[in-house]
Amino acid sequence: MRLLCALPVLASLALWARLELASGSVDLNNYLPKAPILLRAEILSRSNSSRPFEMYVATARLRVTRWYQGQPPPAIELRFAAGGLRMPGHNCFDFPPGTHWLILAKERDGALELIDDCYGAFEVSPQLGPAHYDPITQLEADFSAGLASTDPKHRILSLQRLANLHMPISRPALHQVIAHGEPDETLWAAYAVLRTGDISVIPTVRGVLEKEPPNWRSGVLSGELSRIKDPAAIPALTEIAWSLSDAAKASAITALGNIPSATSALPAITANLNSDDESIRRAARRAIAQLTNTPEPQ
Repeated sequence: MRLLCALPVLASLALWARLELASGSVDLNNYLPKAPILLRAEILSRSNSSRPFEMYVATARLRVTRWYQGQPPPAIELRFAAGGLRMPGHNCFDFPPGTHWLILAKERDGALELIDDCYGAFEVSPQLGPAHYDPITQLEADFSAGLASTDPKHRILSLQRLANLHMPISRPALHQVIAHGEPDETLWAAYAVLRTGDISVIPTVRGVLEKEPPNWRSGVLSGELSRIKDPAAIPALTEIAWSLSDAAKASAITALGNIPSATSALPAITANLNSDDESIRRAARRAIAQLTNTPEPQ
């Protein structure tokens, strides 16, 4: 009987859960238009739960370091859900004191509330760039300023935030990181450049994927490679498809299948139908079907 009573609750929790993306792979432009208030702040303090197994509303006191848009509420504090059983894609924040955040918020009852409980805040470095009147340009300048931090964590955060924003104006700074950064920084810089639509970075992405073991970071990078739709990328993607062994091959073939004019790559794609790697064989079958408008070959 207890199990039967619990089933509706479990079902509702499953429906409430959603895919939780890594913060570096979120498209910030999907959320900025939804935020009446946009600011950057340091967390000074936050409330603690006296009921650790029950959802409650926590409060964080903020020191605002940049106000991008919107009117400040009467109290510069942020109320957010914390504690309890956290479902994937919800209540993603703890806001430890001393950390710095970009906060996308609205006002409720005189205080700030996140526009989204998993994609309404992004940790950032403390560095700030030169002042600009336009909020989006200011965001890009502040994220870019973090690339000069002496703290490796803050440099990675800044690369991830530039990837969130994917503005072409960031390319020169990102290419500098690719040329001179540490391996982790090169990965995130290559990812951020690719998200700006700069296909010249494909060889770098390929090299990074060859060195990076399979993990969530390489998955994020290879996923972005597979979403390329620029016909100008066909030669570089075809070269990967022809390679004897390449960690980027399945992603490159997937991308070729999404470019209608990539029929010249069909011989390279077809050569992978007998690959030892099931993911490569599957990508090749799908790409051939897409480019020839025929059912997937078996």
